Amino acid sequence: CHAENNIGSDSIYYTLVVQVPPSAPVLYVTSATSSSILLHWKAGDNGNAAITAYTLNYRRAHADLEELTLSRRTTSYELKGLMCGSTYHIYLTTHNRLGSSPPSPTLSVRTQGQYPSVPPASTFLTPNSSSVMLRLHVWPDNGCPLLYFVVRYRPVNNLEWILVSNNLKPQRRFVMTGLLPSSEYQLQVEAHNIAGSSTGEYTFYTLTKDGELPPPELVRRGQLGKPFYTDFRFLLPLLVAILGLLGAASAFLLCRKSRRERRPVKETLDNQQNAEAQRERYYATIHKVALQANSDKIPETSEDISPYATFQLADPNNTLLHSFMYHEQAMTEGCASPPPPGSSKSRRARRRSSRKTDAETDESDSEGDQLTSSRTESSNQLDANKARQSQYFIYHGAQSSTSSDISPMSEQKSLPRRGGRSRWLSPGKSAMRTSL
Repeated sequence: CHAENNIGSDSIYYTLVVQVPPSAPVLYVTSATSSSILLHWKAGDNGNAAITAYTLNYRRAHADLEELTLSRRTTSYELKGLMCGSTYHIYLTTHNRLGSSPPSPTLSVRTQGQYPSVPPASTFLTPNSSSVMLRLHVWPDNGCPLLYFVVRYRPVNNLEWILVSNNLKPQRRFVMTGLLPSSEYQLQVEAHNIAGSSTGEYTFYTLTKDGELPPPELVRRGQLGKPFYTDFRFLLPLLVAILGLLGAASAFLLCRKSRRERRPVKETLDNQQNAEAQRERYYATIHKVALQANSDKIPETSEDISPYATFQLADPNNTLLHSFMYHEQAMTEGCASPPPPGSSKSRRARRRSSRKTDAETDESDSEGDQLTSSRTESSNQLDANKARQSQYFIYHGAQSSTSSDISPMSEQKSLPRRGGRSRWLSPGKSAMRTSL
């Protein structure tokens, strides 16, 4: 700054300094042991203000953050009491009267040591006749002190492990008792430290009762004494056999199902064929008299059957003549009512007059008519005897008068007769009766 007047001049100089918070320090690791880490750092720009302190922040993996405040003159620090074989994340900040610096880049440092190793069986196990001694002090800790052991054992052919201890403290020796002489066992030992754990599995043989080594043949059997189901040579044939049985069972079930589906169709066809054969036998029996009388005229269908045709039952001891007739007027099945008075006599008279007229018209057919007339008279005599014993007749709607025969269709039909005449069945006629 300069000032002057008539008398003279003068000047003065001022220096202005801008102060800001410090910059981030540079942090690095010098060394690390199983329980400590040695740190060094360099301070950055102080921001034209004196550094007042440092703050060291660190935390173990998956643990809480810890903080340490260090003097402004400190440039190194050793973290002690750390976990062996663990990883730590560390960063540093600088402070002055104007504020704090940004944190330094975070360092990930692992302390020395790792999970335990597994010792060989020759140095770790000493079997006896009924026990085995474990030398726990020979188990390598790899820089991290051992915390505890988990011990299990089992006979070689057993599936389940027998737990001896799940928190066996580190010690020089441990004796496991209760074993059988000359036997093969499997031993499983887990060693734990802060860095992790390791598992060792051993197979050993107890000594004989005399304290000697077991014979070689026992040792060979023990080496081959694995469960049979773990042998691939056994599992493969067993699997093939199971698959074969499943396939055979599936094929059998499918075949049985298809047979059941075809059986109803076959039974239906057989029933139809049996019904047709039975119907043909009935028709052949009915046409027997007509075939004997005239071999030139043979009815071909059920339409041509005479309503007064007679036939003989198959039983020769009880030979009866049956009259096969149509009836048109349907009545309630099982309903009984007396026939109209005088119906039997009028029908007999009509039959006789019809037979006489037929005899006069066609002489060539007289023999057949006489045969039919004689059989009809025998049937009428049987009807008269039956009428004395029974007062009522049973009428059935839309069915034949015979219980075992199949009725033709109840329609108005023209039945061929000898000599060119036709006989019509009137639909208005009442149901005919059955003569036994």
